[in-house]
Order: sequence, then structure tokens, then C-alpha cells
Amino acid sequence: VNVIFFVGIFSRIIPSQALISSLPAPANRGAFMSINSSLQQVSGGIASVISGLIVIQTVEGPLLHFDTLGYILFCTVLISWFLMNRINKLVLKREGRSTI
Repeated sequence: VNVIFFVGIFSRIIPSQALISSLPAPANRGAFMSINSSLQQVSGGIASVISGLIVIQTVEGPLLHFDTLGYILFCTVLISWFLMNRINKLVLKREGRSTI
């Protein structure tokens, strides 16, 4: 199961990083990717804190509100899809290619 999760995660990260890295000019790409990486790390930390505040464990042991994280994940995936679609159109427009 862990391998399947990693395949799913990296199959999304690699194409999105390739698309995002085409946004800045080549001379500014290193600084852009450094800031992008920093923001990803900070966002991951904030998401962990928020998740810890949402999910609670009862005295008997089961976790509560774990389904709420699923709904939040679903919404963030839709928002990410929309934003990546806009970035793709922006990159293609800048390169003079038509969108698919």
C-alpha cells in the first residue's frame, strides 16, 4: 500500500514541478524554485498543524473527524487542478502554442 501511495504522490509532483519550473525566466529559475520549495515546506507544516487540530482521538482509541480531512483533501485537489490548468494555459500562451 505504501508503494502505491508513493507512486500516486510522485506521479503528481513531478509533472507539476516541471510545469511550475517553466514559469520564470531561466535566469530567475533557481531563486524561484528555492522560494517555491520553502513555501511547500511551510505549507506542509501548517497543514500538519491544522490536521492535528481537526482530528482528535477519543479515550477509547478511535480517531474522530478523519472524514473531514478527506473532504478538505478533495477540495484542495479540485483547487489545485484548476490552478495547474490556468498555469498550463499561461505557459502555452507565452510559448505561442495553443491549448489542448
